[in-house]
Amino acid sequence: MEDYYITKPSLLGRDENTIQVINETGKIKIPVTRVDSIFMLSGGTISQGAFSIAAKNHIPIHIFSYSGFYQGTFYPRIHNVSGDVLVKQVEAYLSNEKRLLIAKKIVEGSANNMLRNLKRWGKNHDTEEEWNKVAELIADMSMGSDIKEIMSFEGQIRKIYYKGMSKCIPFEFSKRTRHPPSNPSNAIISFGNSLMCATVLSQIYKTRLDPRVSFLHEPFERRFSLSLDISDIFKPLIVDRLIVDLLSHRTISEKHFDETLNYAYLNTTGRQIFIKKYDEKLNTTVHHKTLDRKVSYKRIILLELYKLEKHILGIRSYEPFIAWW
Repeated sequence: MEDYYITKPSLLGRDENTIQVINETGKIKIPVTRVDSIFMLSGGTISQGAFSIAAKNHIPIHIFSYSGFYQGTFYPRIHNVSGDVLVKQVEAYLSNEKRLLIAKKIVEGSANNMLRNLKRWGKNHDTEEEWNKVAELIADMSMGSDIKEIMSFEGQIRKIYYKGMSKCIPFEFSKRTRHPPSNPSNAIISFGNSLMCATVLSQIYKTRLDPRVSFLHEPFERRFSLSLDISDIFKPLIVDRLIVDLLSHRTISEKHFDETLNYAYLNTTGRQIFIKKYDEKLNTTVHHKTLDRKVSYKRIILLELYKLEKHILGIRSYEPFIAWW
Protein backbone atom coordinates (compact mmCIF):
# COMPACT_ATOMS: atom_id res chain seq x y z
CA MET A 1 0.00 0.00 0.00
CA GLU A 2 1.25 3.49 -0.84
CA ASP A 3 0.43 7.10 -0.13
CA TYR A 4 -0.77 9.28 -3.01
CA TYR A 5 0.48 12.88 -3.07
CA ILE A 6 -1.26 15.60 -5.10
CA THR A 7 1.04 18.60 -5.44
CA LYS A 8 -1.02 20.84 -7.74
CA PRO A 9 -4.42 22.49 -7.11
CA SER A 10 -6.85 19.79 -8.21
CA LEU A 11 -10.40 18.58 -8.29
CA LEU A 12 -10.99 15.13 -6.83
CA GLY A 13 -13.97 13.64 -8.58
CA ARG A 14 -15.57 10.25 -9.06
CA ASP A 15 -15.24 8.09 -12.14
CA GLU A 16 -17.38 4.99 -11.54
CA ASN A 17 -15.65 3.11 -8.69
CA THR A 18 -12.46 5.12 -8.50
CA ILE A 19 -11.25 8.64 -7.67
CA GLN A 20 -10.14 10.89 -10.48
CA VAL A 21 -7.68 13.76 -10.11
CA ILE A 22 -8.33 16.63 -12.49
CA ASN A 23 -5.92 19.55 -12.84
CA GLU A 24 -4.02 21.55 -15.46
CA THR A 25 -2.04 18.48 -16.55
CA GLY A 26 -5.14 16.41 -17.30
CA LYS A 27 -7.00 13.54 -15.63
CA ILE A 28 -5.47 10.74 -13.57
CA LYS A 29 -7.23 7.85 -11.83
CA ILE A 30 -6.08 6.97 -8.31
CA PRO A 31 -5.55 3.21 -7.80
CA VAL A 32 -7.78 3.16 -4.70
CA THR A 33 -7.21 -0.53 -3.91
CA ARG A 34 -3.48 0.13 -3.49
CA VAL A 35 -3.61 3.50 -1.71
CA ASP A 36 -3.11 4.00 2.04
CA SER A 37 -4.04 7.67 2.13
CA ILE A 38 -4.28 10.74 -0.09
CA PHE A 39 -2.42 13.99 0.55
CA MET A 40 -3.86 17.10 -1.13
CA LEU A 41 -0.91 19.42 -0.75
CA SER A 42 -1.84 22.54 -2.72
CA GLY A 43 -5.52 23.00 -2.03
CA GLY A 44 -8.37 22.10 -4.36
CA THR A 45 -11.90 20.73 -4.33
CA ILE A 46 -13.24 17.31 -3.38
CA SER A 47 -16.58 16.11 -4.73
CA GLN A 48 -19.13 14.13 -2.72
CA GLY A 49 -18.49 11.18 -5.03
CA ALA A 50 -14.76 11.23 -4.24
CA PHE A 51 -15.49 11.29 -0.51
CA SER A 52 -17.82 8.32 -1.00
CA ILE A 53 -15.18 6.24 -2.81
CA ALA A 54 -12.54 7.19 -0.20
CA ALA A 55 -14.86 6.13 2.64
CA LYS A 56 -15.73 2.85 0.89
CA ASN A 57 -12.04 2.02 0.48
CA HIS A 58 -11.01 3.25 3.98
CA ILE A 59 -8.75 6.01 2.60
CA PRO A 60 -8.10 9.10 4.77
CA ILE A 61 -7.66 12.34 2.79
CA HIS A 62 -5.26 14.88 4.32
CA ILE A 63 -5.89 18.43 3.12
CA PHE A 64 -3.24 21.18 3.03
CA SER A 65 -3.61 24.78 1.91
CA TYR A 66 -1.91 26.14 -1.21
CA SER A 67 0.95 27.44 0.98
CA GLY A 68 1.44 24.04 2.63
CA PHE A 69 -0.44 24.46 5.93
CA TYR A 70 -2.28 21.41 7.23
CA GLN A 71 -6.02 22.17 7.27
CA GLY A 72 -7.66 18.90 8.24
CA THR A 73 -8.36 15.28 7.45
CA PHE A 74 -11.31 13.42 6.04
CA TYR A 75 -11.30 10.45 8.42
CA PRO A 76 -13.58 7.68 7.12
CA ARG A 77 -15.88 5.81 9.46
CA ILE A 78 -13.71 3.70 11.77
CA HIS A 79 -13.77 0.11 10.57
CA ASN A 80 -11.66 -1.49 13.31
CA VAL A 81 -14.18 -0.65 16.04
CA SER A 82 -13.44 -1.97 19.54
CA GLY A 83 -15.40 -0.78 22.53
CA ASP A 84 -12.97 -2.55 24.87
CA VAL A 85 -9.94 -0.69 23.48
CA LEU A 86 -11.76 2.65 23.60
CA VAL A 87 -12.78 2.13 27.24
CA LYS A 88 -9.24 1.10 28.22
CA GLN A 89 -7.73 4.03 26.31
CA VAL A 90 -9.97 6.53 28.07
CA GLU A 91 -9.28 4.85 31.43
CA ALA A 92 -5.53 5.23 30.79
CA TYR A 93 -6.03 8.93 30.03
CA LEU A 94 -8.17 9.53 33.13
CA SER A 95 -5.70 7.77 35.45
CA ASN A 96 -2.94 10.23 36.40
CA GLU A 97 -0.53 7.37 37.05
CA LYS A 98 -1.20 5.54 33.77
CA ARG A 99 -1.22 8.68 31.67
CA LEU A 100 1.99 9.97 33.23
CA LEU A 101 3.76 6.68 32.51
CA ILE A 102 2.81 6.74 28.82
CA ALA A 103 3.64 10.45 28.48
CA LYS A 104 7.09 9.88 29.98
CA LYS A 105 7.73 7.00 27.60
CA ILE A 106 6.75 9.10 24.59
CA VAL A 107 9.12 11.94 25.58
CA GLU A 108 11.81 9.38 26.43
CA GLY A 109 11.56 7.92 22.92
CA SER A 110 11.52 11.32 21.25
CA ALA A 111 14.42 12.69 23.30
CA ASN A 112 16.61 9.64 22.80
CA ASN A 113 16.07 9.83 19.07
CA MET A 114 17.14 13.47 19.26
CA LEU A 115 20.26 12.33 21.12
CA ARG A 116 20.97 9.86 18.36
CA ASN A 117 20.76 12.68 15.80
CA LEU A 118 23.05 14.96 17.80
CA LYS A 119 25.62 12.18 17.99
CA ARG A 120 25.22 11.50 14.27
CA TRP A 121 25.60 15.19 13.35
CA GLY A 122 28.47 15.56 15.81
CA LYS A 123 30.76 13.80 13.35
CA ASN A 124 30.83 16.94 11.22
CA HIS A 125 29.55 19.63 13.61
CA ASP A 126 30.18 20.55 17.24
CA THR A 127 27.01 19.26 18.94
CA GLU A 128 28.62 17.78 22.07
CA GLU A 129 27.33 20.55 24.36
CA GLU A 130 23.74 20.03 23.20
CA TRP A 131 24.10 16.25 23.51
CA ASN A 132 25.23 16.55 27.14
CA LYS A 133 22.44 18.96 28.08
CA VAL A 134 19.73 16.79 26.48
CA ALA A 135 21.12 13.69 28.22
CA GLU A 136 20.95 15.50 31.59
CA LEU A 137 17.36 16.58 31.00
CA ILE A 138 16.32 13.02 30.07
CA ALA A 139 17.74 11.81 33.38
CA ASP A 140 15.98 14.59 35.32
CA MET A 141 12.68 13.96 33.56
CA SER A 142 12.25 10.62 35.33
CA MET A 143 11.45 12.61 38.48
CA GLY A 144 8.62 14.54 36.79
CA SER A 145 5.38 14.18 38.74
CA ASP A 146 2.72 15.52 36.37
CA ILE A 147 2.00 16.14 32.69
CA LYS A 148 2.87 19.85 32.87
CA GLU A 149 6.33 19.01 34.16
CA ILE A 150 6.87 16.42 31.45
CA MET A 151 5.75 18.90 28.79
CA SER A 152 8.15 21.45 30.27
CA PHE A 153 11.04 18.98 30.05
CA GLU A 154 10.02 18.16 26.48
CA GLY A 155 10.05 21.85 25.57
CA GLN A 156 13.51 22.39 27.11
CA ILE A 157 14.91 19.33 25.36
CA ARG A 158 13.55 20.36 21.98
CA LYS A 159 14.88 23.93 22.37
CA ILE A 160 18.42 22.66 23.05
CA TYR A 161 18.13 20.05 20.31
CA TYR A 162 17.13 22.65 17.72
CA LYS A 163 20.16 24.70 18.74
CA GLY A 164 22.34 21.73 17.84
CA MET A 165 20.40 21.12 14.65
CA SER A 166 20.91 24.77 13.62
CA LYS A 167 24.66 24.10 13.38
CA CYS A 168 24.03 21.58 10.62
CA ILE A 169 21.96 23.68 8.20
CA PRO A 170 22.90 26.74 6.11
CA PHE A 171 19.92 28.90 7.10
CA GLU A 172 19.52 31.13 10.17
CA PHE A 173 17.65 29.27 12.89
CA SER A 174 17.76 31.16 16.20
CA LYS A 175 14.49 29.80 17.53
CA ARG A 176 11.49 27.70 16.55
CA THR A 177 8.48 29.68 15.30
CA ARG A 178 5.27 28.22 13.91
CA HIS A 179 2.30 30.48 13.18
CA PRO A 180 3.54 31.59 10.74
CA PRO A 181 7.11 30.27 10.31
CA SER A 182 9.56 33.18 10.40
CA ASN A 183 12.24 31.88 8.00
CA PRO A 184 13.13 28.97 5.67
CA SER A 185 14.31 26.71 8.49
CA ASN A 186 11.04 27.04 10.40
CA ALA A 187 9.04 26.76 7.19
CA ILE A 188 10.51 23.41 6.18
CA ILE A 189 10.29 22.04 9.74
CA SER A 190 6.62 23.03 9.98
CA PHE A 191 5.83 21.43 6.63
CA GLY A 192 7.69 18.24 7.51
CA ASN A 193 6.07 17.98 10.94
CA SER A 194 2.60 18.42 9.41
CA LEU A 195 3.30 15.60 6.96
CA MET A 196 4.52 13.43 9.82
CA CYS A 197 1.38 13.98 11.90
CA ALA A 198 -0.81 13.16 8.91
CA THR A 199 1.19 10.00 8.20
CA VAL A 200 0.82 8.85 11.81
CA LEU A 201 -2.92 9.58 11.65
CA SER A 202 -3.24 7.30 8.62
CA GLN A 203 -1.51 4.52 10.56
CA ILE A 204 -3.74 5.06 13.61
CA TYR A 205 -6.71 4.45 11.30
CA LYS A 206 -5.46 0.87 10.77
CA THR A 207 -5.54 0.14 14.51
CA ARG A 208 -8.27 0.04 17.14
CA LEU A 209 -6.97 3.18 18.86
CA ASP A 210 -9.02 6.37 18.96
CA PRO A 211 -6.97 9.28 17.52
CA ARG A 212 -8.74 11.83 19.75
CA VAL A 213 -7.53 10.35 23.06
CA SER A 214 -3.89 11.23 23.75
CA PHE A 215 -1.53 11.12 26.71
CA LEU A 216 1.23 13.72 26.32
CA HIS A 217 -0.68 16.41 24.42
CA GLU A 218 -4.03 17.48 25.81
CA PRO A 219 -7.03 16.24 23.81
CA PHE A 220 -8.92 19.22 22.41
CA GLU A 221 -11.89 19.62 20.15
CA ARG A 222 -11.24 19.41 16.41
CA ARG A 223 -7.85 17.73 16.57
CA PHE A 224 -6.48 14.19 16.48
CA SER A 225 -4.06 14.61 19.37
CA LEU A 226 -2.80 11.01 19.55
CA SER A 227 -1.05 11.59 16.21
CA LEU A 228 0.80 14.50 17.85
CA ASP A 229 2.00 12.15 20.61
CA ILE A 230 3.35 9.43 18.36
CA SER A 231 4.74 11.74 15.67
CA ASP A 232 7.03 13.27 18.31
CA ILE A 233 8.90 9.95 18.46
CA PHE A 234 9.47 9.83 14.71
CA LYS A 235 10.07 13.47 13.79
CA PRO A 236 13.79 13.28 14.68
CA LEU A 237 14.33 10.08 12.69
CA ILE A 238 12.35 10.95 9.58
CA VAL A 239 11.70 14.69 9.30
CA ASP A 240 14.78 16.20 10.96
CA ARG A 241 17.29 13.86 9.33
CA LEU A 242 15.68 14.53 5.97
CA ILE A 243 15.76 18.31 6.48
CA VAL A 244 19.44 18.37 7.44
CA ASP A 245 20.30 16.19 4.45
CA LEU A 246 18.28 18.26 1.96
CA LEU A 247 19.52 21.65 3.20
CA SER A 248 23.16 20.74 3.81
CA HIS A 249 23.46 19.24 0.32
CA ARG A 250 21.54 22.22 -1.19
CA THR A 251 18.94 19.89 -2.69
CA ILE A 252 16.58 22.50 -1.29
CA SER A 253 17.91 26.06 -1.21
CA GLU A 254 16.68 29.67 -1.11
CA LYS A 255 15.14 29.38 -4.57
CA HIS A 256 12.70 26.74 -3.25
CA PHE A 257 11.05 29.18 -0.84
CA ASP A 258 8.53 31.90 -1.65
CA GLU A 259 10.51 35.14 -1.78
CA THR A 260 7.37 37.30 -1.78
CA LEU A 261 6.39 35.90 1.62
CA ASN A 262 9.72 36.44 3.37
CA TYR A 263 10.87 32.90 2.47
CA ALA A 264 8.47 31.57 5.12
CA TYR A 265 6.86 28.99 2.80
CA LEU A 266 8.18 26.33 0.47
CA ASN A 267 7.15 27.04 -3.10
CA THR A 268 5.58 24.39 -5.32
CA THR A 269 8.91 23.04 -6.54
CA GLY A 270 10.30 22.94 -3.00
CA ARG A 271 7.29 21.03 -1.73
CA GLN A 272 7.52 18.56 -4.60
CA ILE A 273 11.18 17.84 -3.83
CA PHE A 274 10.49 17.46 -0.12
CA ILE A 275 7.47 15.20 -0.65
CA LYS A 276 9.39 12.90 -3.01
CA LYS A 277 12.25 12.50 -0.53
CA TYR A 278 9.85 12.17 2.40
CA ASP A 279 7.97 9.34 0.71
CA GLU A 280 11.25 7.62 -0.16
CA LYS A 281 12.29 7.91 3.48
CA LEU A 282 9.03 6.40 4.74
CA ASN A 283 9.51 3.42 2.46
CA THR A 284 13.20 2.94 3.28
CA THR A 285 13.77 -0.33 5.15
CA VAL A 286 16.01 -0.97 8.14
CA HIS A 287 16.85 -4.19 9.93
CA HIS A 288 14.52 -4.48 12.93
CA LYS A 289 16.29 -6.00 15.93
CA THR A 290 13.19 -7.52 17.52
CA LEU A 291 11.64 -8.90 14.33
CA ASP A 292 15.03 -9.82 12.81
CA ARG A 293 13.96 -8.68 9.36
CA LYS A 294 13.85 -5.54 7.25
CA VAL A 295 10.96 -3.18 7.99
CA SER A 296 10.07 0.20 6.44
CA TYR A 297 9.90 3.34 8.55
CA LYS A 298 6.16 3.50 7.85
CA ARG A 299 5.72 -0.04 9.14
CA ILE A 300 7.69 0.84 12.29
CA ILE A 301 5.16 3.62 13.01
CA LEU A 302 2.30 1.11 12.77
CA LEU A 303 4.16 -1.34 15.03
CA GLU A 304 4.59 1.48 17.57
CA LEU A 305 0.84 1.97 17.66
CA TYR A 306 0.27 -1.75 18.13
CA LYS A 307 2.68 -1.64 21.09
CA LEU A 308 0.70 1.20 22.65
CA GLU A 309 -2.53 -0.71 22.09
CA LYS A 310 -1.11 -3.79 23.85
CA HIS A 311 0.03 -1.63 26.76
CA ILE A 312 -3.42 -0.11 27.15
CA LEU A 313 -4.97 -3.59 27.15
CA GLY A 314 -2.48 -4.79 29.77
CA ILE A 315 -0.81 -7.31 27.46
CA ARG A 316 2.71 -5.86 27.40
CA SER A 317 4.35 -2.75 28.90
CA TYR A 318 5.02 -0.01 26.37
CA GLU A 319 8.59 0.85 25.47
CA PRO A 320 9.09 3.57 22.85
CA PHE A 321 10.99 3.02 19.64
CA ILE A 322 14.57 4.31 19.92
CA ALA A 323 16.81 4.13 16.89
CA TRP A 324 20.11 2.28 17.13
CA TRP A 325 21.59 3.73 13.95
